[in-house]
Amino acid sequence: MKAAELPVHVSGDASLRIRTFFRDPERGIDTLGAVEGAGRDALDLLDRVSASQSRLSELNQRLVPLMARFREPGQAGRVWRWFTGEQLADELGFQRVSREVESCAERGVAETAILRELIDALGQDRQRLEREIGLIEDDIALGRAIASDRFAKLRDLSGCDGETWQRLSRRVGNLEAIATSLRLTQQQYGVAIEHSKTVASRFDEIRTLLIPIWYQRMGFALFARRAASTGQPADFEEGTSS
Repeated sequence: MKAAELPVHVSGDASLRIRTFFRDPERGIDTLGAVEGAGRDALDLLDRVSASQSRLSELNQRLVPLMARFREPGQAGRVWRWFTGEQLADELGFQRVSREVESCAERGVAETAILRELIDALGQDRQRLEREIGLIEDDIALGRAIASDRFAKLRDLSGCDGETWQRLSRRVGNLEAIATSLRLTQQQYGVAIEHSKTVASRFDEIRTLLIPIWYQRMGFALFARRAASTGQPADFEEGTSS
């Protein structure tokens, strides 16, 4: 097919693609939308992100109530508590809870690292999807153009029957559905990225702010109770040393 046979107002790139298509329309239809693995790993990646989010969210939800389970007791009867062993039980309880807190924190650090790697993977795959969607949408535009009235003469001259052009229409329709699906996947990626960042930031807040404050307050409370039990002064001021 000579270029002169093409209708006017067709760009150079489009003109080349159209000429290539009409050399072998059947093959041209088969190659429309033939993008390498469009979205094939999306479901697996989203599942892995969701699982990591769930594990870290569970640790976040466990840490604060865990620390709240061990609070500084009231001052009434503290000497009696010492002689009955309740104060020692409190200290042992604090040690046990501390071990649980540290275990959760260690698992949280490891899980946060995994989640941040998955966030990066989501961002990279989102860019890949954008490129693939662009290629598919280019093929959709090409298919629509070839099926339009302005190319009716070239379709007639191609020697292909009506079934070929019906197949082209079906192919374009399928590609439109694929493009829509990939756009929805991109939106899911965006939601997953933002939620993952929120979960990871919450853990960082608990680990770097709440846990150190809890240790500081509970450690001072236990020290003060030991001092009160033995008759030593315990009215320390913040910022001073014994």
